[in-house]
Amino acid sequence: MIETATQSENKQSIDINRLASARQKAIEQGISVIQLLEETSGYTSAELIQQLGQLLHMPVMEMKTMHALTPAFDRLSFSEAIMHECALFRREKEYLLAVSNPFSSKLRAWAEERFDMAVEWYLVHPADLTAFFAQQEKTMRAMDQVLPSTELDKIQSGIEDLSLKSINEGTSQVVRLVHSTLYDAHKSQASDIHLEMTTGALSIKYRIDGVLSSIGVMQGADLAEQVITGYC
Repeated sequence: MIETATQSENKQSIDINRLASARQKAIEQGISVIQLLEETSGYTSAELIQQLGQLLHMPVMEMKTMHALTPAFDRLSFSEAIMHECALFRREKEYLLAVSNPFSSKLRAWAEERFDMAVEWYLVHPADLTAFFAQQEKTMRAMDQVLPSTELDKIQSGIEDLSLKSINEGTSQVVRLVHSTLYDAHKSQASDIHLEMTTGALSIKYRIDGVLSSIGVMQGADLAEQVITGYC
């Protein structure tokens, strides 16, 4: 396709000042920075991501690259990846983190605390990341049995099929939490699930490859008691 002179003139170069202005406007409008720039810069999605990658000194990850890499769902669960709008990939001995919102200070703070290994950040278009998640979910099947043998006897042998859709349709927060925990443990290939009551909260840990890792903490003493009681 031949780009016309008018199309070229409509494109506005993106520099630090324009990016700062776009971030402020995006906050005021309640939309993402990338969405705002797509609407105002005149660049295509692919061109815009390349421009931002150069400006932020971040390598760009395209959709074809995501499909060629191996997702590291054993280190970052599928649902946690969706929650934080990022995806962790393994390339030989390296870990690559594809993020769609590199402007989030909360994301960087979370990542620094979450990962205990070196992670290289890559910029990915939000639409590509969403498409990747959708494709991954199609290939996923919910678990049959996942709890350790000491707890299997407490559960009926016919565990219902789970999916992200059915989890979100859970009738209560406790049911959704239990189903999500089982679903993520299965996808992470965890051998054990550890639920620990702390002061006013529930700590969730998975044992993966013999290593017990903290997955998250759910606040609320009542919630923690209901979940623990449900297993007893």
